[in-house]
Order: sequence, then structure tokens, then C-alpha cells
Amino acid sequence: MKNRAKTALILVIFLLMQLLPWALVASPIFIFPEYDYNLDNIKSEIEELSKEILCMTAASQYPFEYEKNPDGTYTVTGIERTTIKKGQKYKLIYEQIIVPSIYKGKPVTKIGDEAFKSLSDLKTVLIPDTITHIGSGAFESCTSLKEINLPDSIVSIGSSAFKYCESLTEIALPRSITEIKEHTFTWCKNLQNVRLPSSITKIEGYAFYCCLSLEKIILPKNLEYIGSRAFASCAISEIVIPDSVKEIEYWAFEDCANLKNITLPKFIRTISDSVFKGTSIEHIVIPEGVTEIRSGAFSYSKLKTVVLNEGLTGISWRAFKNCTALESIVIPNSVRIIGYEAFCRCTSLSEIRFNGTVEQWESIEKGEWWDSQMPSYTVICTNGEINISE
Repeated sequence: MKNRAKTALILVIFLLMQLLPWALVASPIFIFPEYDYNLDNIKSEIEELSKEILCMTAASQYPFEYEKNPDGTYTVTGIERTTIKKGQKYKLIYEQIIVPSIYKGKPVTKIGDEAFKSLSDLKTVLIPDTITHIGSGAFESCTSLKEINLPDSIVSIGSSAFKYCESLTEIALPRSITEIKEHTFTWCKNLQNVRLPSSITKIEGYAFYCCLSLEKIILPKNLEYIGSRAFASCAISEIVIPDSVKEIEYWAFEDCANLKNITLPKFIRTISDSVFKGTSIEHIVIPEGVTEIRSGAFSYSKLKTVVLNEGLTGISWRAFKNCTALESIVIPNSVRIIGYEAFCRCTSLSEIRFNGTVEQWESIEKGEWWDSQMPSYTVICTNGEINISE
């Protein structure tokens, strides 16, 4: 009785003073003489109570918006965000949403683009196994979202579907999807556990960008493509990239400051621009078949030793710039170009081993300042040495 009296009193005061723009539900009047009538306390109580009331009301009614698909099924395109009461507009709050499986006797098969975008109070979503598609930005900026099930009936998830879902800590992707679209989990900063099914062949750009708590991920064995900045600025400490991967785009692992151990796939042809820039990788062996290390690929990393593969023809500009811990590198005699500032500021590099003659080393085209701000170093060739002083 005491709590009910308190609740009623708060609501009565609200009705009289119209302190807060939330929808209201009528309640019996009770007197609660010991309540603190401080205005700030009353306003705070009303806000919390009205949220609870609206969540209960919305959970039972779910005023969804629909669109009929060409095959007669339905797409959930959104949900009512406001309501009108006595000429006044009020915001509706949802903490839980249960997506329907049937509407007007027909299956609901899709969640539309931006259907639930920016529902900042939404914490839990239940999706039925009639759903096959989740649209772009469907749950973007649902900053309180913690729990969502993704049934295996889902075959596609649109770009930015969970972008800025800051409270999401784990996700298990459905077994039927083949790709993770761009920005799907961008800035899910508390995401720690991700289960990727073996069906995935493509992870597009920025898919997990700035997932600051993502320390470990197992890439599926059939993966073929990793897009630009797909894992940039994550907390990953080690990763095995399967041999099925043919292409890793530029900046894919840039600024993964904890990334220390990586296994590269056998069949890639290029090490892309800035792909491992700013990482903590200390040792790397470049796979056979790589013909070019592109600009900034390992710049500002913590590399200590590098073994380059036979068949490599080009080391692009700034490829190893500012690798201040780099002590030694093995360069094959297949290299024809060393680009501008390629080893600039490699202040610990005292020895370059070249698998060719002195004459072959001198015939390599070297860009301006390729070795600038390096200490004295020695190029060890098969038929002699070249000593370079500061």
C-alpha cells in the first residue's frame, strides 16, 4: 500500500505540473505523508516510473509498422516512436521488442532498413525463425542493446545493422549468412565474443572497426576476403588468417595495438597499404607468392625481424617507416624497387641481408630518403659487404 500511495502521489503531482513529456497511465490516488516532496526527487521518480509503465504497455501492444512484400509476406519497417495524448506528443520507450512472426495471417520475413534505429533504451530483442533478412541500420545506435538472438533462418544482415550498439558484448551470427557487410559492428566498443559460422566467405570494410574490447576472433576456414579497416583499432592480440583468404585490403588491422602474433595466408599476392600499421607484431615471414609490400604496410609497428620472400619485386614507400625496433631484415634478390622513405627512422636497423651480389644491390631502384634517419648499417651481400655511415 505504501508503494502504491507513493506512485499515485507522484503521478498526481505530474498531472498538475506537467513536469516531464512522457505518456501517462491513470492510477488510483493514495496519500503517502512521509514522502520527500523535493521537486528534483519528484521529477526523477516520475521519469523512472513513466519509463516502466511505457515499457509494459509497449511490450504488450508493440505498435509495429509493416510493408507488404511482392510475395505476400511482410517486412517490419519500424515501430511507433511517439503517441498523442490530449493534444500533447509524448515519446514511447521500449526496453524489449518481440518481432512478430505473423501479420494478417502471413509470415513476417524481413526487418527493414533502420527499422529500430536509435531506440536508445532497447535492451532485448527476440527474433522469430520466419525472419530471413535484417536491413541496413536496423539496430544502429541502439546503445543499450545487450541481448539479441539471430536465428539460422537469416541469410543476410545489412550494412551498419548493429553500428554503435555500445552495450552489446557477444553475438552469434547465423549459419546461413555468407558475408558480413560494411560497418555491421562498427564501434560496438564492448563486444568481446563473436561466433562466425563457416559459411562466411567475405568480411567487408569496417565490419568490426573500433570494437575496442574484441581480443580474440576465430576466422572461418572458407573466408576469402577481408575488407579495409575490417578489424582496425580492435584489441585482438593474435589471429590466424586461413589459407583460403586471397585478399586483405588496406588498413585491415591498422592500429590493433595489442596484435603481436599473426599467421598470414599462403596465397595472397600483396601486403596492402597500412594493413599492419601501428601493431605490436615483432616477427614476420612474408609468404611465397607475395610480389609487393605496399605503402605503410608495417609502418609504426614493433617489428624486430622480417624475412621477405623470394619473388618479391617491390617494397613501396614508407612500408617499414618508423619501425624503431627493427634490427634485421632479409631482402631477396628479386626486389627491384625500394620506395620513398621505405625504412625511414628504423633507428635500430644495423644489418640488411641481401640474397644477391653487391652489383645487384646497387642496381635496385631506391626512392629518395629510403634509409633516412637510420644509424650506420651494413648490407651483407653474397659476394661482399657495403658499409653505410650516418
